[in-house]
Amino acid sequence: MTTFAEFERKLKAVVRRTQPDSVGNWTRYLSGSVAELEEFIEELCHAFLRGDLSHREAVAELLTADDDVLWFTARFISEQARTVKGEADCGPLLLGLAATAIIGQSSDPRDVTGWIDDLYYAARTAGICDREKQFQNVANLVVSQAGYTATRMRAYPALIEAHETQKTIVPKGTNHPQEIKAGDGRRASS
Repeated sequence: MTTFAEFERKLKAVVRRTQPDSVGNWTRYLSGSVAELEEFIEELCHAFLRGDLSHREAVAELLTADDDVLWFTARFISEQARTVKGEADCGPLLLGLAATAIIGQSSDPRDVTGWIDDLYYAARTAGICDREKQFQNVANLVVSQAGYTATRMRAYPALIEAHETQKTIVPKGTNHPQEIKAGDGRRASS
């Protein structure tokens, strides 16, 4: 089994950065095989899902202490969302949700929303029928229950479903919203 120090050393060996442009912006990229690194993140996600609060805190501390590790974990979440293709792909969904729960509190809330959005739509498109339950279960494991990640993960499925069945608009020239059922043929004027 790989230790975290070995994982970090291997990750540092494959993470590269472009030269800064004229305003100082640069991009990270990977040079080399990352399968073993992804397997290590999977192991930590499984440990997070099975562990008690102290184990979950320890995993979160490992994956958020270093900027390259945090970046690689974010990349892992995106890869898991892309892997969800069919009803049987609950594993990648759960891994993506676990990784989001682990690093969410140390990440930009806009990134967290994007990851949750990608995972939810992938699960929905794949036809995973208990996706809302999976989001709820993983949200309950987030270390900081008052934080953005747990709140967003818990509420997101219901928000999307509600949004798609009913939309509220404010017609031009008024301050009064009107509720319009999706698909009733009326459109908001622009």
